[in-house]
Amino acid sequence: MAKLTVYCEGTKNSWDYQILDKVFEGKNFSISALGGVGGSYATVQYIEKTANSISFIFFRDRDFDFPLLENTNLQPHPEKKYVYFGQRVTIENYLFNVDGFYQFVCQEKLNAKYNLSTQEAVNLLFINAAKQITEYQAVRHAMAAMRTEKTNFGTTWLDGSKELPEKLDLKYCQALAYAKIKSAFDLAQNWTEINFKQKIQEFLTRFQQAEFYNNFEFLIWFQGKNFAQSLQLLCPEFPLKTYYKYALSQFDYTLFPDLQELRELAN
Repeated sequence: MAKLTVYCEGTKNSWDYQILDKVFEGKNFSISALGGVGGSYATVQYIEKTANSISFIFFRDRDFDFPLLENTNLQPHPEKKYVYFGQRVTIENYLFNVDGFYQFVCQEKLNAKYNLSTQEAVNLLFINAAKQITEYQAVRHAMAAMRTEKTNFGTTWLDGSKELPEKLDLKYCQALAYAKIKSAFDLAQNWTEINFKQKIQEFLTRFQQAEFYNNFEFLIWFQGKNFAQSLQLLCPEFPLKTYYKYALSQFDYTLFPDLQELRELAN
């Protein structure tokens, strides 16, 4: 097979680039980081039209832009044949696992500071961090489900996607989210507050099931940056950047079926 060019968002220092470098290690490939997703699409579309002999793909995280399909690992874009989505919402989601987190805490001698003397304690920490943002994540998913190309009001009312709101309860999140939706009402006339609440409840029904937490499905569905910030609320001053670097050094793509399928594209 011809050399595969893998395009991704971000820069050479981004987690996207560095994780993909691990996924395709040993294959005949090169990686090109293209910045933000909007500009990335335009660049890759140009390449598709002008360089037919090049074998390439564009891998990006889902980031609420496309719904997670049941019983699907790696998901192709419904229209752009060269674009593939990972199963998890953001690339940071792939860097969180209980065993790796516990090993890092032990290595950095943080067990006593954060009361994480066992792996079971880390299990509980992850679950509590997820539960703390459950209602906010349900609201974000509902906002995403309501969007169209003409009514793209985002999935949060905050300026930054990774930031957490001042309050995390359902009433607060729901009110501010709907206020943002209402500002685009002329383009979203078919949506009402009742519709919005029903859509939120659909996600809450899934997110409040015991197996959702027992099986750590929140690491697939919840935005990774939000989950990281929630962890830091429970573990103030936790060295997140250092943890990310450690997790990357220990990264094993074979733990993720979607990344295994992605690697097979280079065969």
